[in-house]
Amino acid sequence: MIKPSIANSENHKSRNKMDATTTLCAIAILLLLALTSAGCSQTGTMALDTEMGTGDIITSTASDKDSESASSDGDSDIDTDADSDMDTDSDADGDADGDLDTDGDADGDSDADGDSDTDSDSDTDACTNVTCGGRGACLIGDNGLADCQCSNGMSGLHCNQQWKTIQVPPFIRDVAFDQNGNGWFSTTQGILYWDLNDTPENIDDDRWQRFLEITARVHGIAVDSTDVKWMASDSWFYRLDDNQTPRTKSDDKWDRFPAPVSEDDVRRVRRFRVDSADRLWLLTDDTKGVRMLANVNELSEDAPRWWSLFEGEMIYDIAPVDDGAWLAAESGVYYVGFDGSPFDESDDVWLDMSDAPELDGRPVLSMVTFDADGSVWFNTDETTVKLEVAANVLDTDGHTWLSPTSGTGGNNATGPVIGVSKDGAQWQRIPTGAALRREDLLSPSGSRTEYPPLSCPIYSENPTLLAVRNIALDTEGNKWVAANGDVYYFDDRGTPLNTNGDVWVYLGRPQKAMAVAYFYAGSNDDLWIKTVGPTIGTATCNTDFYSLNMGRPLNGFDDKWQSYASESQRKLCINLYGPDANDHIWSRFRDPVTGRVPGFEVLDFNGTTHNLSDDIWQSYNRELFNDSYFITMDPEGGIWSGGVYLNYGASLQAEDDDALIKLDKFDARTMAMDDAGGRWFGYYSDDSINPGMFGTLRYLHNGGTMWDDSDDKWVVFSQDDGLMFQDVFDIKIDGRGEKWIVSHNLDFEPQLCSLDDNNTPGTKSDDVWTYYSTNDGLAGPDIFGIEIDENSDLWIATNRGISYLHVRK
Repeated sequence: MIKPSIANSENHKSRNKMDATTTLCAIAILLLLALTSAGCSQTGTMALDTEMGTGDIITSTASDKDSESASSDGDSDIDTDADSDMDTDSDADGDADGDLDTDGDADGDSDADGDSDTDSDSDTDACTNVTCGGRGACLIGDNGLADCQCSNGMSGLHCNQQWKTIQVPPFIRDVAFDQNGNGWFSTTQGILYWDLNDTPENIDDDRWQRFLEITARVHGIAVDSTDVKWMASDSWFYRLDDNQTPRTKSDDKWDRFPAPVSEDDVRRVRRFRVDSADRLWLLTDDTKGVRMLANVNELSEDAPRWWSLFEGEMIYDIAPVDDGAWLAAESGVYYVGFDGSPFDESDDVWLDMSDAPELDGRPVLSMVTFDADGSVWFNTDETTVKLEVAANVLDTDGHTWLSPTSGTGGNNATGPVIGVSKDGAQWQRIPTGAALRREDLLSPSGSRTEYPPLSCPIYSENPTLLAVRNIALDTEGNKWVAANGDVYYFDDRGTPLNTNGDVWVYLGRPQKAMAVAYFYAGSNDDLWIKTVGPTIGTATCNTDFYSLNMGRPLNGFDDKWQSYASESQRKLCINLYGPDANDHIWSRFRDPVTGRVPGFEVLDFNGTTHNLSDDIWQSYNRELFNDSYFITMDPEGGIWSGGVYLNYGASLQAEDDDALIKLDKFDARTMAMDDAGGRWFGYYSDDSINPGMFGTLRYLHNGGTMWDDSDDKWVVFSQDDGLMFQDVFDIKIDGRGEKWIVSHNLDFEPQLCSLDDNNTPGTKSDDVWTYYSTNDGLAGPDIFGIEIDENSDLWIATNRGISYLHVRK
């Protein structure tokens, strides 16, 4: 067994952009006096053990592993909150007491002497050997680190990096019109007032006002009979009396009231309406039926009385009219006549419209009524249709159904109707985030005017910097983004440094989900998505997973969401680990009451994501995987879990060709494979997950023999070598072989570094570590994920948008 020997030399350059108060490596080397030779120094390098010249290399033998036993008493708690920081294990409070090394030297033996020689290098100029790529001058900053003043407009120690911050734009979700006929839009980033200036077909003379009192996603907006505006965001209602001077904020009066929802989650209000009688109708995520307030002014009372109606099933939308309401429910589409009083359900009259041929059996997702002619617009997942109601709404013979003709081009490029303005024009929500005014949606010759929020200068003056919780690239290079619990599609048109012409498409979330937690891109251009759902009954968490295929990006009606549930899942707590190399979807479930984790379940969807009839589920017992908290997919096939490598062979269903081997003593959080077949593993250092962990970045070369561990070579990278991070959250490798490593300690910067090992992972003397923070160009300090495109450029999800990093070759 080779023991590591660490000394100092002069040719290892480490550019560590880290605040002195966040120097994490000082914690890990309490007995070492000269920290400048380790990863916290600018020029410190590592000279390796002269016996092999390969650094912390551990040569595995079967005898190191055979005597250890696996334990299966751990419990893996699963994160189901809506902040969805891509953390698939959350609190990980289980007892992982199995086959783990506890001596701290990560080499599988019981010796932890780990000789460390650390010679001070403090007299060395930080700019020594920093050439700035011949395109700039090296200067030493106030922190004592080297920095380059580049003459080519780029940055970095080689003057070959260019940063761009990309913000998620606002998207219109709903619209209401005031007594002057002007528009009030609820958006994914608050409230926007749009003064049409009496020329709704022309936006060149329009004016705007943005209300920063709410910057989060607004679920809906309504205007009551006194021209007071009502809106809902998260678990609150807001009332705005703008004194009919919406562009003058000095006389605005705001009030906020709690919605009648559970306090343990803030994403409960799904839809609300204010009808012509100023009654407020409310739909929530976790309550069947409808809540109704007899008068919106009752919200000023301490404990207003909410009435519960139609409690037998989930209601997706309600469109109240004078003496009734249209309901879009789980079981179908209905009109309910109240016969004078909505509080007494015994005299209600129901009209079932579910079998109307014009709806084609599709579920109705939302509805819009227009009192002037009694019409109602129905939005399904495939089309929009209009019903002109007879004088007697219960007389179906007098009804007239109308659909936009193919010549309008509307349904091929737009989305659902969200409102009808005072002049009778229909307003649609389109996938690119704008509202589209149609003079007559049923007529091909009707005028069309788009109202995009980004055309308003007030957004560029006060941008809302949304946290991007997940980013993924599919096989076509398309970008997928999760922000505010919603899914977005982003096409930069091949010019990521120039945002002009960028196309953003809002996909939202499944109807029954409170938020999208995280997702993985599949090889068939579907996204595999974990969602957070409403808590039902005694369950302490309720999650689900879906596949999403957006179809044509600019068609708001062909998005396909498909929910998946195995027999043993029972809609409880899910961890989704995404597709393996053969496109099988791995997941894990936990009973929220008993805490029991029945094991891993794998879905073979047979290439048909929206056809459940040929789906095959396969269960894998968790005892095989040593109570692992994580699964990471191997690019060559199989999975890693708890230090065990599993290959299920040619058939997922047949167990007789399954092969397992224990190759590691620790539980890896993530893994990436380089072009030489070497595997790079990242770990969490938490003792409850990896007791005695030393070095949370490890490299494995198996000698080309996965099933023979006698020739395995492990290289351990720790803070002694230049790795500042105690926890490694993600690893990606670019086309040049550079390793990009992400930490996820949200209390500190930096959280991103690169390791250029000069393609010699066993020789640390030529390693170059580079750390990145907001001082370098990152949009935000907190990093939730990275992707690398075909040009070896980085797409980084941060708490303040997306950072794009172009690295010139």
